[in-house]
Amino acid sequence: MNILILGCGAREDIIREKLLANSANSAKRVFVETLSKQETIEFIANNSIELVIPSSEHYLCNGYTDHINKNAPECKVFGPSLLQSHLEANKNYSKILMKTHRLPNADYTFFQTKNQCSDYFNNYNVDPNKIVLKYSGLAKGKGVYLPNENNINSCIENVYNHGSEGVLIEERLFGTEVSIMAFCNGTHAYLMPQSQDFKRKCDNDLGLNTGGMGSICPVNILSLEECEQVNEYMNKIVTHTNYIGVLYAGIMKTSDGIQFLEFNCRFGDPEAQTLLNLLESNLLAIMLKCINQESLELVWKNEYASCVIYSNESYPEFAYPLSKLTYKNNLDKKIRIYKGSLTDNNESNGGRILSVVSNSSVSQYDSLINVYNNIHKIKFPGSYYRRDIGLNYLLQTKPRKYMPMAIMATNNGTSIGTLLENRETRNAIKIIFTNNTNGSIIQTALRYKIPLLVIDTKQINYESLTNILRQFRVKLLLLSGYMRIVPKILFDDFLTVNIHPSLLPLYANKMDLEVHRSVLEDKRKFSGCTIHEVTDNVDEGRILLQKQINIEHITSPEQLKSEIQTQEKQAIYEFVELINASNGIEHKYEVNIEEANNFVSELKTKLPAIGGF
Repeated sequence: MNILILGCGAREDIIREKLLANSANSAKRVFVETLSKQETIEFIANNSIELVIPSSEHYLCNGYTDHINKNAPECKVFGPSLLQSHLEANKNYSKILMKTHRLPNADYTFFQTKNQCSDYFNNYNVDPNKIVLKYSGLAKGKGVYLPNENNINSCIENVYNHGSEGVLIEERLFGTEVSIMAFCNGTHAYLMPQSQDFKRKCDNDLGLNTGGMGSICPVNILSLEECEQVNEYMNKIVTHTNYIGVLYAGIMKTSDGIQFLEFNCRFGDPEAQTLLNLLESNLLAIMLKCINQESLELVWKNEYASCVIYSNESYPEFAYPLSKLTYKNNLDKKIRIYKGSLTDNNESNGGRILSVVSNSSVSQYDSLINVYNNIHKIKFPGSYYRRDIGLNYLLQTKPRKYMPMAIMATNNGTSIGTLLENRETRNAIKIIFTNNTNGSIIQTALRYKIPLLVIDTKQINYESLTNILRQFRVKLLLLSGYMRIVPKILFDDFLTVNIHPSLLPLYANKMDLEVHRSVLEDKRKFSGCTIHEVTDNVDEGRILLQKQINIEHITSPEQLKSEIQTQEKQAIYEFVELINASNGIEHKYEVNIEEANNFVSELKTKLPAIGGF
């Protein structure tokens, strides 16, 4: 079967990869093209195309499915008709359908013109903090505004700048968002695993709305009962419209239960990049069964997938001119790259350049750190990515038990402040080492009754120190302000981590104000801190967590240091929560089988009475 995918982004890249991977027929060809309606018909004829997948809203909401069915009836199409795609193209229509079928959703009012919308606010004393402005038509994921009393007029102006389709004023809901997608065969919606995408440009969900800066899958936001409710509601929409294709429901889980936010008529981007990497079933077979209105059985991998979008730092306002991508080192075999705004010559030509994806059979956290330890190996001018994709979701799981840990501090222990303020994490600290006889870390240890040992770092016997840590059954060793490399005996026995005041690998081997001065001299827009594993090579251990902030307002190294120290406190606390809630990192001990066998043989010789080895 020859297949044409209409589109040009990372979503289309993963669909193509999945179709080719599922194929037993090596002669099958999968084309990915951006074409007009007439060009599509010509392409179908010239290349003997048997299946077309209009994968983006541009094609679906402009009637490509209907046009192909009419002008190339021998060719199958996986995707909704023009009328069915109004679920995404016309939010007012979608809300009417939700109300008709009693789907739980926010109250709303629709206004066709800007004047009507402004009059509504002026005449009815509406609190801007309790509403959401949504453009009714297509806006590439950027048509939603959360106004306040200071920016309501500019929000109205911006939302109407998208076009003339009108605007919805919705009740603002509060809760946790989750993406639910389904393969639909005209009568039933077959749900995919729950996924979560991250729309805001900047860490901590700050900045402008984007088409998506990353995604994780699966998540467990909705209970089994809530998923069944969603499935029942989506079945109503599918049956009413005879919908065929992928139907995407944006859901908010609130204190009052589930609420439908919107429908889209295709795979989400970047959710497709994680979902399809978990799909075990044959994607082509699924699509053909949907078209033929047959029932489905879906099989998913028992794994986790994470996607981080590598973009231009100016996205979504505007895109940089063409710039060449370079690969510093070989990427890990677990990493998959899907091209977004990237030419065949590896030049960036848009906002979202790449999707960097990793699967893991261990944990969601493991899949994320796989991405973050590889994405920085790809270089291009003005590159940017969020460092906290999935973090808030992972932090929702509170550890049942904390592993015993120790602190080695050469200063006042400023960076462990938040760790000490929390009773659970504080109680897991079994001993503190310091070489600072006058530091406030001593008073801190006394106040919280944590065993303390003052050491001379110039004469320290690390073998003795290691034995002390073993006596306390320590598994995690945190270095705070430690400016020198520790010996291998420590990080061989314990998961040993350090915090660096930059976004490693930037400014590795630099310390303190030298780092912050370099960041400002290089006119960086973002900086932060990095928790990383300690290895033989300074600042080159595996990245475990990063905190990133915008620093365009900062003018001095001292001011930047103060800002980063605040991030360091939170980073250490969050890392301890993550490492204890997740089985994502197991410290690997080296085992020498030959030495072990020799040891057993020696025991047998010297203590023959034991004999049970």
